[in-house]
Amino acid sequence: MIWANQYGIPASSGGDNLSFDAQGSFYSIGITSAAAYFNTDSITNAAYPNGYLLKCDADGNYLWAKNFNSPWAEAYVWSNYTTIDGNTFVIGEFNHSLNLGSCSTTAVSNPDMFVALYSPNGDCLGLKNFGAARGAAVVGLSDGSVVVAGMFFNTVNIGNDTYHSYGSSDMFIARLDNFIDVPELERKAGNTLMIYANPTTGKCSVTIPSEFLSEKNIVLRIYNSEGRQIREYPVSVEDENIRLNLEAEAKGIYIATLSNGKKQYTGKIVFE
Repeated sequence: MIWANQYGIPASSGGDNLSFDAQGSFYSIGITSAAAYFNTDSITNAAYPNGYLLKCDADGNYLWAKNFNSPWAEAYVWSNYTTIDGNTFVIGEFNHSLNLGSCSTTAVSNPDMFVALYSPNGDCLGLKNFGAARGAAVVGLSDGSVVVAGMFFNTVNIGNDTYHSYGSSDMFIARLDNFIDVPELERKAGNTLMIYANPTTGKCSVTIPSEFLSEKNIVLRIYNSEGRQIREYPVSVEDENIRLNLEAEAKGIYIATLSNGKKQYTGKIVFE
């Protein structure tokens, strides 16, 4: 044996699925009905089962854990997939509502299937849900799109298409593109970054939220449309704006996140 770690996860199923990034860090999902303890961190749920996503480094050291919180209802996680860059897709199902920090959504029916995208640092970058469906598997393709599989009941809307089951439930497989270009409709307005000029010809500035002006450790990260992190800047708060130059990058849509480790602000940059 090289190493082993123990985590307290009562009344749960843990480590149901493992995925790895290029550095050997691994990502595990599970479900807990009460509380889950990861070193000094803990996740506490109500009486209903909620899922979690756990990350450890290649030596098994705990890095972070994220809760799939559906207040007063169930939120199950069934499968996860991690890119070589450490972006992780998680698929599952939930009832009523789902809160993933900077991303949240409300169910169209109960249950709803969801697909969530997390950065290597545990920030939620995107969230999609589909009514009257249950997610079973997710895998990413080299072009940044995602293939998902699951089952649906009666009818389900995926994108602009509606599918009708031949019995009480049918299986489906769907390919989703531009995943990261969706969650702005679901994020809280108070968590939106102000970016000027936008659209931009390559140069723009990001306004630091007032509550971050006294912070000493904030980080700005830039992601491309495939969800791949392309830049990371430790921010020294000397004025209220961060100046960016994306002229060396390809034209397209980028996502900027500004985080102090506890709260995250997110904005979309359109480079034309």
